[in-house]
This record gives sequence, C-alpha cells and structure tokens, in this order.
Amino acid sequence: MIAFNVIWAVYQTVYAYATTYPGSKIAANISVTTSASNTFNFFLWTFASLAGIVNILVASVWVNCVWNWILRILRMDDIWREPSRFDPVASFGFWIVVIALLTAPGWVTLVVPIWWHKIAWSHVCDGWEVDAVLTGVDFGAYSQLDSPNTTLVGSAAITIGQGGYTMQLFQNAVRHNFFTFNVSDTLGFEPPLSTIWYDMIATTYTVANVTMSFDMTPNLSFPSLNLQLADPSIPFVHGDLSYPPSANLIYSNGTSASRVLRTELLNYPHCTQLKVCAMQGSTGTFQIALGVVMIEQFSAAVFCTIPEDYSGPDSIPTTVL
Repeated sequence: MIAFNVIWAVYQTVYAYATTYPGSKIAANISVTTSASNTFNFFLWTFASLAGIVNILVASVWVNCVWNWILRILRMDDIWREPSRFDPVASFGFWIVVIALLTAPGWVTLVVPIWWHKIAWSHVCDGWEVDAVLTGVDFGAYSQLDSPNTTLVGSAAITIGQGGYTMQLFQNAVRHNFFTFNVSDTLGFEPPLSTIWYDMIATTYTVANVTMSFDMTPNLSFPSLNLQLADPSIPFVHGDLSYPPSANLIYSNGTSASRVLRTELLNYPHCTQLKVCAMQGSTGTFQIALGVVMIEQFSAAVFCTIPEDYSGPDSIPTTVL
C-alpha cells in the first residue's frame, strides 16, 4: 500500500512541475516525443489507479476499527447505542473524510497542478526586473485576419516595478516570415528600443537600419549579443508546434555570465498567454530576444487553439511559421 502511494506521489510531483513549467528540463524530458509523453501519462494514471484500489481494499479491513476508536475517544458510545439526531451528521462527515483520502490519487492528480500553477503565476518572476505576459492571437482570430499590409498577431505586456510598457507584434500580410515588434504604449518607463524588425527565414533582426543575425539551428542564440541558452539540451522550439517556446537565455562573454530572459509558464488553461521573466538592461538586448520568443509564442498560440474537428486546408496554420 505504502509503496504504491509513494510511487504515485513521485509521479504526481513530477507531473505537476512539468505541467506548471513547460520550459523546464523535466518537461523537456517528458515531452521529447509523443511516445515519451504518452508513456509517462500511462504510468502516472496506472499508479494513481493502483494506489486508489489498494487504499480501498486495505480500508475495508480497518475502517470499522477506526470508526469505533473515534467513538470511544469522543465518548460517543452511549449516543451510538441510543440513536441521536447527531449520528447521521457524524457518520456522514467521517465517510466524506475516508472517501476523500482513499480517492486522493485520482483527484489530487487533477487539483495539485491547478493550485501550484495559480501560486507560480503570481510569484514566478520574483527576483527579476521584468514580468512580461506574451499573448498570441488564437486560431479563430488568425484565420479571419485580412489586411493588405500587416496584421496584429500578438502583444507583450511588460511590467517593470510600478511602470512598464506594451509591445505589439505585426506580421507582414504577404511575406509571412517578416515581423515588426514595436512599442505601442509606455507607463513610467521608456524602453531603449522602439521598433525591431525580424526575418524568420534569414534569421536576422534589424534595429536602427543595422541588421544582425541570430541562430535557431540547432538552438536559439544571438552571437552578436553574446546571448546563449543556459541549457542547450532544452529545445527552444518543440516538435509539437502547439507547445510554447522554451528559452533560458544568459549573457556570456567568456569571463562572466548573467541571466537575461527565461520563459516560465502558460496562463492555464489559456495556451495563448506565456509568462516571461527577464532583466531589462539598458541596451535593448532583452527586447530583441523577447521579439523572437513572441513570434514563436504567436505560432504556438495558433496551433494550440485549432479546433479538433478542423478539416480546412493544412496550409493555414503553417503560414504562421
């Protein structure tokens, strides 16, 4: 009994962490392939079911003993022998607790990730300068966009202390690999860069008429800015196109390193919103990196909201890329 519950508890903890932090190493290992993800979920629910069944079987042996012991402790023997109006209430309360404990492997697996996520969403950026929420348009909105020039496909709400600013992502309506990421509103803070242009095929960004390259193969990095992933084994773009981008970027010049940006978690159950923590800096490095993350979050937001019964042309989602 104890063994099954311990194994389930370990699986449950790993599952809750991976669900809350999709950009973590644990999440990357679980979701590296569809087969790996399905295998993990199979064992999670298998041990949850086994723990629940074993709990019920064992409980059938000792629950009466526990009930009688409680009655003696509370000195309710006389009440039990002489039926009272309080008997149904006491019995109902006892069995509610017993059933809740016995079925914990089932409902805890569903409830804990939600509870954990709620706490993490409010505090995950504690200790960082920037708390940013990236929102991409969903499939329904994207499929209905019709503009001859550019279309608004995402926005980033960036909070810095008591101030902040908003940046909007526009996609070229003809050449879908061209994006513009520009400041649309400020509140007590003026960011270093107001507009950044991206070419996602050539993997370049342009600021003030200066074009520089960045890498996405095999993983995300900005050589000109000395930005690289802290753990290259965690893919920036997942094989599942509905999966959010994962990036933990650090600045490294060979002698020192400092954190710059880290993707954290989705605003469950809204897969279109991604929380990002960062250090603002004074050169706009964070904004340049954030633009690439915003583009990939926009792409993931479209894919993760495609209706299950969608049977339209396959090319509609792929124009996001």
